[in-house]
Amino acid sequence: FLIFSEGFTLMREDEYKSLCYTLNKENKLYKRQKEGKSESYYPIDGKLYEEENYKNDILDGEYKSYYRNGKIHTIGYHTNGVRSGEWKDYSENGKNIGIYTYNQNGRLDGKTI
Repeated sequence: FLIFSEGFTLMREDEYKSLCYTLNKENKLYKRQKEGKSESYYPIDGKLYEEENYKNDILDGEYKSYYRNGKIHTIGYHTNGVRSGEWKDYSENGKNIGIYTYNQNGRLDGKTI
């Protein structure tokens, strides 16, 4: 379910996300595909929820998600739609609580912490 209006998209995310707003200010839509940086916001207070990067409608590049307090929750990279390299999770107070390494196929290779 998508509604486009003045650079904003109101969209229903998958099962782990609630209804949110996506800012398409930096995105270019080619044949309904996402391209470039996409930002999603918490629906009630409008605070930044996540930043994703797309290439030809596929996640590719840096990914960040945030707690409502503005601190980073998760940071990592996608390569051709799958997690790649090192991903880090943080607690709401900023403490690193997990480091995960993914191979080129998006499979978890190891966990630290």
